[in-house]
Amino acid sequence: MQAEDERRRSRSPLSWGKRETTAWGRDLLRRWRRGATDASRGRSASRDPLDPVRRRLSAQYLRGDGLEIGALHRPLWVSEAARVRYLDRLDVDQLTQHYPDIDRAEMTPIDIVDDGETLGSIEDDSLDFIIANHQLEHCENPLGSLRTHLRKVKTGGVLYYAIPDRRYTFDADRDLVEFDHLVRDDREGPEVSRREHYLEWSRLVNKLPTEAAIEADAAHLMRIQYSIHFHVWDFESFGVFLDDAARYLEEPFRVLDLLRNESENIAVLRRCTPVERWLGALRSRRRDGARGSV
Repeated sequence: MQAEDERRRSRSPLSWGKRETTAWGRDLLRRWRRGATDASRGRSASRDPLDPVRRRLSAQYLRGDGLEIGALHRPLWVSEAARVRYLDRLDVDQLTQHYPDIDRAEMTPIDIVDDGETLGSIEDDSLDFIIANHQLEHCENPLGSLRTHLRKVKTGGVLYYAIPDRRYTFDADRDLVEFDHLVRDDREGPEVSRREHYLEWSRLVNKLPTEAAIEADAAHLMRIQYSIHFHVWDFESFGVFLDDAARYLEEPFRVLDLLRNESENIAVLRRCTPVERWLGALRSRRRDGARGSV
């Protein structure tokens, strides 16, 4: 396994073909799901290829009191300067039922049971950071989630997001999400597109052979509220999403870091001060005006 990992690291996955990258991404996701953590909750003992970059960014940006959403069995490593509480929409027993391939003993103990998109139990302006690794793609309303997460951190607070890159996962056959679709989910509510997402999942991820089977599978997943990837990005489209989201939400954040990390993409955002937000909105209006005059 060590030799195999060295071989993979020596060759960039960006040069691979679709079939090879998809298989590699699935293998990486399986190893991510089965990775072990030590008793310190968040100080990972894993040798996962994602970890070195994650650890570096965590050490660089995460300080004070924070929250990690949806850690499952792979909480992000944090330094001694960071104190983390763990939140999920289900308790550990329910998560074990929802994800039967993860050993219950490996699950991160849950401090808060709440919806990671709305964070109703968390006070506004109360956190120094929020970690959401492989959570944003599970959000039915990513723009609403981003708005909420920014409201829960203090001015200058940090959001640490990692998302899987569509090209290296079981999402490889799905279309990249359009920003207009996300705006509709935000303005009209995610229920307007929920069924469409589950049908796409059953058709292109579960790859069921008939429309009847697809309909039945989608209905079942909706009934049990199975947490699918509602939206998918690659590196380029994720960067565009962040730019568009900043304008749509009236410039509430700045991107501190945006980079590729093996099969995932990581963004580190900082909540702006009121003055920074005003200046950012002014620059956006000037850019939009310049485009309109061309």
